[in-house]
Amino acid sequence: MNALYLFHHVEDAWQAGLAAEVERLSRQAMAGRAVWFVTGSFLQAHWLRSHQLRAGRSLFGLEFIDLRTVRQRLCRRNGLPSPSFGRETLRLILQNALGEDPVHASMADHLLIALDEFALSGFTCSGRLEDVLRILRVPAPAWETVAQLFHSPYWRPRVDERLRQSAARAHPPFELCVYGLGSLELRQTDLLIAAARSAEAFSFWLPQPLPTADADFQNLERLEQETGAERDICAASGVDQPFGWVLESRQGFSGPVSRRPQLVCAGRPADEVDAVVQLVAEALLGGCRDVLVAVPEHDPFGMIIVDALSSAGIAVADEVRRNAHGNRGIELQKTLARLHGRDRTPRALWRMFELLVLDESVLGRLRQRLAKHFDERQAASLEAILPGLVPPEWESGLLRLLAPWPERAAFEDLAASWRQALEDANALADLPGLRPFRLDTGDLEPLWHEVADFLRGRLISGRLFADFLYDLLNQPRRLQLGAGRTAWVCVASARRALGTAYDAIIVPRCSGEGWPRVTTENPLLTDLARAEMRSRYRFNWQGKLDKQRLELDYYLHLLVQARKELCFTYTTADALGETVVPNEIITFLQSGSHSRPRAFVRAGQVPPAPIEGLTHFASVRARRTDARLPFDEYSLSFEGAGLRVKPWSPSVLDKVLSQPATFAFKQVFGCAREYDREFRREFRLTLGRVIHCWLGQIFGESGSGSTLATGLALGLSSGCCDADAVRDRLRQRLREVQDTHLRRLSEAQRCVWWESILRQAAWVCDRFVEQLAGPLARSPWLAAEFPMEVTLPGPDPLALCGRIDLVLLDRADVKAANLVVVDFKTSKRKPAPKPAGGSGLQFHAYRWMCEALGAQTTRILVTRIGGTDEVNPGADEQAAAALRSTLAAIQRRACFGYGGDPGSRDAQDEVLPIATVPINSAVLRAKRRLTLG
Repeated sequence: MNALYLFHHVEDAWQAGLAAEVERLSRQAMAGRAVWFVTGSFLQAHWLRSHQLRAGRSLFGLEFIDLRTVRQRLCRRNGLPSPSFGRETLRLILQNALGEDPVHASMADHLLIALDEFALSGFTCSGRLEDVLRILRVPAPAWETVAQLFHSPYWRPRVDERLRQSAARAHPPFELCVYGLGSLELRQTDLLIAAARSAEAFSFWLPQPLPTADADFQNLERLEQETGAERDICAASGVDQPFGWVLESRQGFSGPVSRRPQLVCAGRPADEVDAVVQLVAEALLGGCRDVLVAVPEHDPFGMIIVDALSSAGIAVADEVRRNAHGNRGIELQKTLARLHGRDRTPRALWRMFELLVLDESVLGRLRQRLAKHFDERQAASLEAILPGLVPPEWESGLLRLLAPWPERAAFEDLAASWRQALEDANALADLPGLRPFRLDTGDLEPLWHEVADFLRGRLISGRLFADFLYDLLNQPRRLQLGAGRTAWVCVASARRALGTAYDAIIVPRCSGEGWPRVTTENPLLTDLARAEMRSRYRFNWQGKLDKQRLELDYYLHLLVQARKELCFTYTTADALGETVVPNEIITFLQSGSHSRPRAFVRAGQVPPAPIEGLTHFASVRARRTDARLPFDEYSLSFEGAGLRVKPWSPSVLDKVLSQPATFAFKQVFGCAREYDREFRREFRLTLGRVIHCWLGQIFGESGSGSTLATGLALGLSSGCCDADAVRDRLRQRLREVQDTHLRRLSEAQRCVWWESILRQAAWVCDRFVEQLAGPLARSPWLAAEFPMEVTLPGPDPLALCGRIDLVLLDRADVKAANLVVVDFKTSKRKPAPKPAGGSGLQFHAYRWMCEALGAQTTRILVTRIGGTDEVNPGADEQAAAALRSTLAAIQRRACFGYGGDPGSRDAQDEVLPIATVPINSAVLRAKRRLTLG
């Protein structure tokens, strides 16, 4: 008999004939008859199989399938193409119709959500499509594409409608049994009707909808009428339902309270995880043999619970099934797609190198070279970075592999470009030093033919096609963790567990962002638009409140099925400490003195065993924080290691004191901090580099450091010039340097960003020329980018080396000369050296180095935007001399310490990823005095 059975509790369906039906269908399958046993989830299928076997009934040869498999089989029976336009394909089609503008890209996502709503509602807009698109405010350029899509044989709702219209019994015959479908599955009513009409006999066993689920009742009535099924309500089996009163009270009925659920209140999400693990352990110790942890759908909390249970030694069936990482070949294809799509950047290029290069040392050098190329060019374009970056034997293959695709082309042509890219990658992988790969498009080919048929005659963007490839390759690959479905403990969503029963059910995340979820409104599908279309066309489109009610209904269905224990957990604060409130279920259970929450307390805690090395760590920590003891080897002290003393640049002396640990890692290990792994452009840094480079070329032979007569260096006829002649000549040289720089720019660098850099650099250089024309005219000799390397004499020798931007001399030799040291600064701030605070040591170092070279007098000029200032290093000579002794001791003993003075300008950067905690700056200064004297 073709029937539709509705059950309140799973035992009602079991005793009403489901058990006998499963056994009969099993014998039919063993006899060679075709049986389609459809479930809403494979968790339901496993539960049915386990329940049947525990009851001692036979179960052999029965295959459980989902609705997608039903659709595929019916399409084969009716000679229809199986619908294969998933979300990625729909996004490509819609965005191609709307255009590549970022606003349209957002519109494509909203429209895609609307199409999903169409699919779930079963509405195909026959004869009313234009009215619907107008209500939804869909842009006119997309109307034709949406209409073509709605009538396409590749779109799921249209296929389901055609299957329903053409459904008839056909050979080979089969029997159909459907179990445990919820509200979302019932929306595919056309498919269910088609399957029932095509079957020789059928039966539906479905949870009885709650009174608030009007859409479910409408779908059931339609299913009953169009299949000729007889509806029957399964009689109560008499099984104990200790928590059935919760649902009855929720629906407005009053009844006896047989057992109150547990309400466990935890402080934060981490405590809630521990609470769930403890509740599971208590349930197992209390004799429960089936425990379900019902987590929200697509919530990372489920994966955290699986890990926590596994870590606690509890076998768990993982039904949240996290996504697995793709293998190296898949990751390489995804990276290639990004490089041809919207992420044609050094970041994606580096990811490809990580996947291709075999030798880690080669990879490290390549990283440094890539960073250098980017710093020099400040262009994200691969065309600007690739030349000269890799060895010659790799370069030609990489350039061919990453050659840009056409701006717009037919889908078939872009597919051919992708096949060629994979062939080029395979050829590149055969080169020495690179990993071998073998990439192909086998998994995507069937879909491509259908997409090409749909888009025939239309051009699409190569970038859109690359993004489409990335989305396809980034499809979730399920990774099953835990002990498999035979474990006593299962972690799953309420939707997957619909129609199953357990001894104990634990429901976490009953507060904040848990469930029901707060959904955002689609600008195309506002609640007002939904109400208008619901009243005009009489189909089931749900708003935000409807979706929250639907998720709540899944949980209400589930709690009735708890045989012994029902527990709810919630938190009072989120991970950041912000207060959150419990959801309406917790509030409902607390009202009327139904249930009292209890605070989570970790039970049965055993004092932790002593951790090996903890005592040693405590002693190290005590020495680090004791102001009466000097720095030791755990405070970045390399004394006695025999390190070669390397000269320091004057510009880093401030950082030796404000960022000692960062400086030590750079000095000793060659490890620089990587502020920017994303290769972001640095405007101020690039501007400063360009200005210094141009000024070096303007004022003389940049990098030579030789002392030249001013006139000779500037190309003037005499060695002593007037200020106007110097100014005119410098400005002429500025124009020549600027023109040369412009000619050397690659095409990728000819953009607004670089144009702005060069305009500002020219303006700043012109200001500097104006400010320095007078001093240059009065000085017969100059040296640009003057190199110096000296060891300061005295009881505390300090090795220094560096370059001075510009030196003006009254004779050709530094020795016995009167010097003017000019330092270029691209900021507007006046220099304010404060040696007592550890800043401005660069200017003192210039004077010390010049004195060590035999200069008679040394003046320090700082040329900045807005003026030229003279710095008098002798004003704080006593404080500077004390710091000079400290720096010399640090350099000689290689004892740097950790942590700077918080009052220093650069000290806030001293944050290191090492196992330490901050130490008071006064303690650090005291330890430094003890260490260095």
